[in-house]
Amino acid sequence: MQQIDVDGRINENGEKIDINAVRTICNKIRNLPIIDSRTPDEIIGYNEFGIPE
Repeated sequence: MQQIDVDGRINENGEKIDINAVRTICNKIRNLPIIDSRTPDEIIGYNEFGIPE
């Protein structure tokens, strides 16, 4: 069960989560360049029956 501490969040192992580190990682991911502008459906390539190929 996850617990919430006054100073921040605590994970299931009782370790404090560094929310600033999480936000930094999220910002880095958000700012990555788009190298393939296709939609997820186009990348997977569904056939005429709606099954991924």
